[in-house]
Amino acid sequence: LPEPPTNLVLENRSPNSFTVKWDTPTTTQATHKYRLSIEAPSIAYASEYSISGDKSTFNFSKLPDIAGTGMLYTVKVEYVVTPTGSDQEVVAAPLIGSFTTKPLPPTNFKIGPDPFEITWMKSPTPNVSSYKIRYKSVEEGSKAEEHFIPTPEETDTTTCSFTLFDVYAGVQYKVNVYAIVE
Repeated sequence: LPEPPTNLVLENRSPNSFTVKWDTPTTTQATHKYRLSIEAPSIAYASEYSISGDKSTFNFSKLPDIAGTGMLYTVKVEYVVTPTGSDQEVVAAPLIGSFTTKPLPPTNFKIGPDPFEITWMKSPTPNVSSYKIRYKSVEEGSKAEEHFIPTPEETDTTTCSFTLFDVYAGVQYKVNVYAIVE
């Protein structure tokens, strides 16, 4: 059997795509290619691609719009060679990895109505489990506060809120809200 590729890693990701890279086998054949497959059974998504054997990165793009965001995908990379003098393909042991796309961000961030309260619209990503709230004053050397709040249980609730604490009136703060998937 041909030597398999190794070291499958995530190079970058967005809500609807991600790029993986791998190390090519140390010995390669003249007639060779990679067969890549991706699947997320929980949303009934699967696709297969074939790329040239001289490549070692691939961008899985156009993944399902809302349902595919923040989703765990399993990727399989197979090195396929056709030995000289043969018309039969030989496949190396598969290289398998799992990668999660980014969830869609929360939107409509607002201050109030209560003092030190922030509100936002939930992320449309279905499997967001919590939100990370990170805030700090804009003053030099200030320390960031981080808090996690669970996604509201009620499915018809679209707005989330959080009251900042250890904050002072008249001080400017930078506040970030991140959608988190487990």
